Amino acid sequence: MGLSRRLQYTRNPALLVSAFVVLAVAVINYYVNFDILAPGIGNLSGSVKSNMGALFIAPVLVLTFGQVIYTAGVLHLVVRSFYFERRDFLKAFFAASVEVLFYSVFYTFYPSWGPYLYIVGPFRDTPIGSYLILLAWTAFAILAMAYLVKRLYAFKKGEIRVSMLILISAAMLTLVLAMAD
Repeated sequence: MGLSRRLQYTRNPALLVSAFVVLAVAVINYYVNFDILAPGIGNLSGSVKSNMGALFIAPVLVLTFGQVIYTAGVLHLVVRSFYFERRDFLKAFFAASVEVLFYSVFYTFYPSWGPYLYIVGPFRDTPIGSYLILLAWTAFAILAMAYLVKRLYAFKKGEIRVSMLILISAAMLTLVLAMAD
């Protein structure tokens, strides 16, 4: 009962390369648009990114890989629990990479506070347009991930409920969001 039996995967070099390309795009997007704000850091701007310079890549890598590995592990366990014959960690890794990319893209819309709109929006004068973008992005991310999981694991019509796919996708987004906040 070693780890390799729990994390079985099908050898698929194209999917592996695709996962790392998506992951690299997420890292670049985080590096460009993401910042860690901590009052009293460095030049008193509170920006860890401006204080660290190019070394800011280290926390970005830790954040990105942490989000992907954790989310992939949870997706793998869920699929393995309900559909034992479909266990494939590489598929979960790819899906989690796409989910983290979706999450990182939101920082492009709102670079200063990104998806923190879920939390800080009610405490500031946030325009209604910001909430509409947030709702549209959230719906897109959940539905796109549900479709991706269905396609990756080759679920046939009626084999898995759409509500289950949406629930899995919403849980994945929640995990990624919780790890960044």
